[in-house]
Amino acid sequence: MKDQLTLRVGTPGSTPIRIESARLIDVERRNPTIEFAALNDFDVGVNFTAVAPGPYRLTMKIAGHPTLHFSTLITGDANRSFEFEQPTPKCVTITTQQASAGASVSRRVHVVSFALPSKHEAVVLLSGADLKGGTNYKVFAETWRDDLYDGLTDLGDRRNLPIKRVIHDHTVVSIFDFRTGFLEEQIKGTTGWHTMHRAMQGTQPPYLDDPEAPEAGQIRGDTDSVSITDVYYYISAIGRDAPGSLQELHFFSHAYSRAPVLANTYDNSDTDARDPTDKDPRIKDFLPINLARYTRLTQAFTKDPYIRSWGCNGSDMLGKIRAVARTHSPDEMVKYKGKEYSTEDVMRELRMYVFTDNYMMSWCRQLGADVWSAAPGTKSTYQHSGKRHYFRVDESLHGSVIAWYERNFGCQRDFGGTVSFRKLV
Repeated sequence: MKDQLTLRVGTPGSTPIRIESARLIDVERRNPTIEFAALNDFDVGVNFTAVAPGPYRLTMKIAGHPTLHFSTLITGDANRSFEFEQPTPKCVTITTQQASAGASVSRRVHVVSFALPSKHEAVVLLSGADLKGGTNYKVFAETWRDDLYDGLTDLGDRRNLPIKRVIHDHTVVSIFDFRTGFLEEQIKGTTGWHTMHRAMQGTQPPYLDDPEAPEAGQIRGDTDSVSITDVYYYISAIGRDAPGSLQELHFFSHAYSRAPVLANTYDNSDTDARDPTDKDPRIKDFLPINLARYTRLTQAFTKDPYIRSWGCNGSDMLGKIRAVARTHSPDEMVKYKGKEYSTEDVMRELRMYVFTDNYMMSWCRQLGADVWSAAPGTKSTYQHSGKRHYFRVDESLHGSVIAWYERNFGCQRDFGGTVSFRKLV
C-alpha cells in the first residue's frame, strides 16, 4: 500500500492556487530533500510510504508569496501520519481519505489544505537587547503581535481598546530578536503561534556579557551576530518575492534622538558606507551607496504601511520646547537658561538639527509614508497590563510637549502618546 501526501492551497473563498514547488527537508540530517511532484494544475504530492519518520521542514512556493516554511513531523512505521509541530497552523486542515483500485488494493491519501490569500501578508517586529536592565523586549513584540491579531489593545488608559486588526490566520509574523540573535517566523496556531522557521542570524549569538567593560562594545561589533542589515536583506527579499505585502514594521528597544538602539554597537566609519562591525540602524542606511545592497527594500511595503519606534526620543531640546510650550503665540518670547526663544526659533532649530538627523524620519522620507515615534525630546516608559507589556509616552510628564507638536506642526497623537512624523519631514 503506497500512501500519498498531497498539498493543496486555496484562498479563504476556496479559489485554488497553484503550488509552484514544495519539498520536505530532513531537519536532523539536512538531507535528503524530498521533492513533491505535480498531481494536476494546482496540487502536488509525494509517495508518503517512502518518507522516513522524523521532523521535517516543509517549504512551499506559491505565486504572490515568498517561500513559506512550516515545522512538521512524520510518525508511524507501517502507517504514516503527518502533523505539524504544535500548535498546528490555524489556516491548515488535514484530512485522510481512503482510496481503492480494485478489490484488494487500497491506499490512504493524506490531504494537507492551506487557506491562504492570493497575496502574501507580512508583519516584521524587531526586539532590541537591553544592556541596561536586562528587559526581554521580545515579550513587548509578542504583546503587539497578539493585539494586532485580536484587534484590541490595553495600551494607554483604556482596556480592550479597538484597533485595526492587521494580523489574520494567514499573516506571517517575523520577529528579529537582538538578545538571542534568532529570526523566528510565526503564523497563528490553533492555540498560540506556530513556529514556521527559526534561524540564527550570523554564526554567533550577540555578545551581552559585562556590557560596561571597556572592550565590550568592540566585542559586540566584532561578533558575527544579528545586525540591522539582516533585517534589510530580509525585507528586500519580501520586496522581490511578494512586493507590496509588508504591512507593519516595529522597533521595540531603547532609542535616542537619532535612532532605535538594537545591539549597542558603534559606527566608527567616517564615510557614507556602513561600518561592517556596526549592527545598529543609522541614518546613512538610506543613502544610495547603502540602499544599493537592498534593491527591493522599499518595494516590500504596502502603499500605506505603519512603522513605529516604541522607545525614547530624548533630546537636549526638551527644555527649550517646554519653555516655549507655555507661550500663546509663535512669536512670543520666553527666557530659557538666560536666553530668549520663541516657538518659531525652536521650530527652526528642530528642523535644522534634529529632524534631519533622525532615523525614523528617514523611513518617512524614503517611503513617503507615516511613521510613529515618541516626539523629539520625549521619553517612553513601560506599561504592564497582566501578561501584556507596552512602551508608552507618559503624558503626565510630556503632555504639554506633545500638544506643542500638535499645535505647531499639525502632528497626530495616538493613544500611546506617540506622534506621526509625516508633518515633520
